[in-house]
Parts: sequence; structure tokens; C-alpha cells
Amino acid sequence: DYGPVHYYYGKSLLYSSREAEGIEQMKKSIDKGYRYDPYLELSMAAFNKDDYEGSERWLKKAIRDFPQRVELHQLLAESYLRRESGKAEGRKLLLKAINEYVEYVTVQKNDAAAWLRTAQLYRAAHMGQRAVPFLKRVIEIDSASPYAKTATKYLQEGGRPEGTR
Repeated sequence: DYGPVHYYYGKSLLYSSREAEGIEQMKKSIDKGYRYDPYLELSMAAFNKDDYEGSERWLKKAIRDFPQRVELHQLLAESYLRRESGKAEGRKLLLKAINEYVEYVTVQKNDAAAWLRTAQLYRAAHMGQRAVPFLKRVIEIDSASPYAKTATKYLQEGGRPEGTR
């Protein structure tokens, strides 16, 4: 199986002056069924060129081909959040990020940081009441953690975004 060979050779080329060749090697690695790492490398290469939609396409392909790798949902969510856009597009991206985090925490039931991040995104989207069950789950996971302290603070605010009453 030459999947790993294509991957590591492609990785070395991606970070040299032979990026196009590196991309082709990564694609060959994907064709050989070699893990999900080539998708991540291609996603990062696109992201580094400010091709955010291209980056997200590679992450979506990785999710399609490796659905058991739930952390890919988290990466896709963060990609949506990093993309700079106008207000209307920004709201759509925020909602997409929320959906990806919900997918992630549905499987990673004890990742307090991700549950809190999901709640924070709901708050940012002015959907504070939807944040409440996520905040409560953070506290259930580990009531003594810094995440739980933040969740408790947010619950006392009624799940609303900071600065609103």
C-alpha cells in the first residue's frame, strides 16, 4: 500500500515550493484510502491561501469518508467561525458552526470544553435559551471545573449574550 508514501511525500512537498505536486500526492494518498490526515493537510493548505470554502470542502469530504472521526465536526465548526464575512453570511456560518458542534458533542458526551463552546455559540447567535441544556451538561460533566464556573455564570445570566439584560 503506497497511501502512507504518497501522504508523507506530499506533506514534504506541500511545505516547499512544490505545493501543486504535494496536493497531487495527497490526492493519491486519499485514493489509496490512507486515513483522514491527507484531507486535513489539503484543508490547511487551502485555508492558508484564504480559500476557506476549499478548506471546508476538504473537511466535509473527510467527514463523509471518516464519519467515526467526530473531531472533524469540531474542526469544520471552527473553520466556519474563522471565516470573515458580511453580517448575513456571518450569521449563516455561525449557525453552521453550531450544527457541527452539536454533531460533535452528541458523540463526545464528556467534552466539557466543547459543550461550553456550543453554548457560547448559541449565546453569540442570540439563542440563549437553546444554550441552557448545554450549560447544564457542562456542570454535570465536572462541577468543579473552570468550564462549570463559566457555565454557572452564564446560567445566572439566563443564557443571554454578555452585555444584554
